[in-house]
Amino acid sequence: MVGKIKRGETAVKVERRAFHLVTGSIFPLMAIVLPLWLVVALAAVGVGASITLEVSRHKSESLNRWFIDHFSMLLKKSESSRWLGSTYLLMATLAAFLLFDKYVAILALLFLSVGDPLAALVGERYGRTRIRQKSVEGALAFLVSSALVGGLFVAGGVDLSLSLVLLGAACAALVELLPIPLDDNLTVPLISGSVMMALA
Repeated sequence: MVGKIKRGETAVKVERRAFHLVTGSIFPLMAIVLPLWLVVALAAVGVGASITLEVSRHKSESLNRWFIDHFSMLLKKSESSRWLGSTYLLMATLAAFLLFDKYVAILALLFLSVGDPLAALVGERYGRTRIRQKSVEGALAFLVSSALVGGLFVAGGVDLSLSLVLLGAACAALVELLPIPLDDNLTVPLISGSVMMALA
């Protein structure tokens, strides 16, 4: 019975990470093929809808309970009493496309959507060197996966230097590792994107 419970918990964690990977990549991948104004408009609608949901569920205990009951497998325990990571991600997405060059925004968001779930999976399984709730091993997984994503874009002809992209990936991994009080769905793309913009 214990083994089954552990496998069930592991499966839920993997599903949550996969959900993060897929949903977090939607907007940056859309931006490759769609007009930027449309991506910004869709992100703005998403931010508005998410904030409306946040305000509504925190005002209504019954609505919040219904939401948690139906989506608990995709949520962290702490999100029952605070804003969702997806809300912060949508806010970061909108800000990134408004503030950064197109491919800087795309890469900063992909660093998060690809690197963060892999960092969590590696950290939970292999993490030994801890920094509060994070691990150096997870941060290395974040760095390597983000660097690979950035390298693919550079190899595909994006007008950004490999050194700049690698620096952005390293910055994203560092921000994710450090115990910054703000949600990393917000800080990772905005700080790594700001660094790349400043040095581009």
